[in-house]
Amino acid sequence: MATTFDDVKKVLQKTGDKVVKKTSEVYEYTKLSIAMSGLKNDIDQLYQQIGKSVYSHYTDDDFSIDDISGLCEAVELKNEEIAKIQEKIQQLKNVKICGNCGASSSEESMFCAKCGQKF
Repeated sequence: MATTFDDVKKVLQKTGDKVVKKTSEVYEYTKLSIAMSGLKNDIDQLYQQIGKSVYSHYTDDDFSIDDISGLCEAVELKNEEIAKIQEKIQQLKNVKICGNCGASSSEESMFCAKCGQKF
């Protein structure tokens, strides 16, 4: 009888551990997704600023690429942050993204399931 309770206890312990692990993965994924969404919003705002700057300089006939280069560099930095977040998300999901077609495959795959590209 004691072994039955011990077996049930072990099963419940393993199940609880899996639930805790999955919950922390979901939390981390959600946190990363929110951060990426914020970065994309920042990029959209930078694009708007670039557009307004280009247009105002166009109407003044005084356009210089130097006027918007800082904004463009900010976009590049945000895109680099997004790429880092996407890598973390891939690690959480145990997938890798094909550089050829953009499809996701399991971490163990040697070839892309969609296009056949070697990883």
